[in-house]
Amino acid sequence: MSKLCECGCGKEVTNEKNKFINGHNNRGISSWNKGLPCSTESKEKIRLANTGKRHTEETKERLRIVKTGRIVSAETRLKLSEYHKTVVGWKHTPDTKKQMSDNNAKYFLGKKLSDEHKQKLSKALKGKKKSDNTKLLMSISTIKYIEDHKLNGKPMYPRVGKNETLILDEIQKETGLEINRNDHDIACKIGKFPDGYIPKYNLVIDVLEPEHFADNNELIEYDKNREVLIAARLSCMLYYIPEQEFLKNPEKEKQRFKDFLNCIGEQECSELH
Repeated sequence: MSKLCECGCGKEVTNEKNKFINGHNNRGISSWNKGLPCSTESKEKIRLANTGKRHTEETKERLRIVKTGRIVSAETRLKLSEYHKTVVGWKHTPDTKKQMSDNNAKYFLGKKLSDEHKQKLSKALKGKKKSDNTKLLMSISTIKYIEDHKLNGKPMYPRVGKNETLILDEIQKETGLEINRNDHDIACKIGKFPDGYIPKYNLVIDVLEPEHFADNNELIEYDKNREVLIAARLSCMLYYIPEQEFLKNPEKEKQRFKDFLNCIGEQECSELH
């Protein structure tokens, strides 16, 4: 009787000097299937043996069928991520990251979700609330995505209010202070574009059109949350200029702003003393 393959498959080896049939060395009684950990040396040998190998189309199709529908848990994804960072040392180059991003964009471009798919997504997300930090990261990510994919790398700027430029020009002329308009660097930090910013006082200025106010003349909820986010992220003060009030009486509003700056100056002096 010829020598049997030691993997336990019951088949005969072609050469009696061999322990396994070609490709059977990782089957049956191998250390992996006995639940024993594979040594670092063995892993390295396996890695080197498989380096440069290319799967046939048939093999690729089999792998695709086997993996279809498999869900990798968050814990497993985290372990894989840590392994690639600490053990393997894999890092994507900026070119690779851009290529992956472009490929994803092309994959989803023009795709339309079915009503059934939309309904499933709606049910899955119903009741879920995003944290403030998540919203911030989403805003910053959206700005960068639009710049990369819609504006060919050029900086994005928001829509400017009808009287916003006129009002800020008047304030700048009256005070002699440089007012940065829709500062892009700030937007990349906080995901919002303040109408104006005075670096000297770390002061954000927003011109508020009527739609920013509720029926009781208070700020709408969106602007209240926006105010908290900007103040927290920049450790700054915010000053609001109601558009309609300024247009009715520009001198009064300009004086009100100068009085506010005087208060800031007096506060700074008192803190120094």
